[in-house]
Amino acid sequence: MGGNEQETKMPIVEENEVAALFAEDKIGDYTIKPWTLKQFQAVYPALKVIVAKLMEQGLTVENLDTFFTERGLEAMEAVLPELPQLIAATLRLDLKEAEEMDWGLAAVVGLKILLQNTGPLKNLSSLVAGKIPGAETVTH
Repeated sequence: MGGNEQETKMPIVEENEVAALFAEDKIGDYTIKPWTLKQFQAVYPALKVIVAKLMEQGLTVENLDTFFTERGLEAMEAVLPELPQLIAATLRLDLKEAEEMDWGLAAVVGLKILLQNTGPLKNLSSLVAGKIPGAETVTH
């Protein structure tokens, strides 16, 4: 190796983060899996609105893991208008089918979708803030 090459360090991935990548949960007839890139692209417009509203309620990167369980219905109020799009994209349903879902089931499914994807969202936030080792851009 020449003197101009830099060693690239990969971020250390915790075992629970790896497990979360392959997690899936079954609620009723629905299997909820972490978002694929395509699904994330589909939910992003709704997610952007949800996150902005939740940040107004006090959501931060630090309390992302506990925010929904601590805030309950208050947090659901911010999520509710965007819930059908979130569910449809995640479960690969038609929007109409997601809109017609039983309210109780939709609330549980929607909350599970958000909770299941908080790890990647936290990692993304850290990456954007430049906190993950090795994520800096080399400009040589």
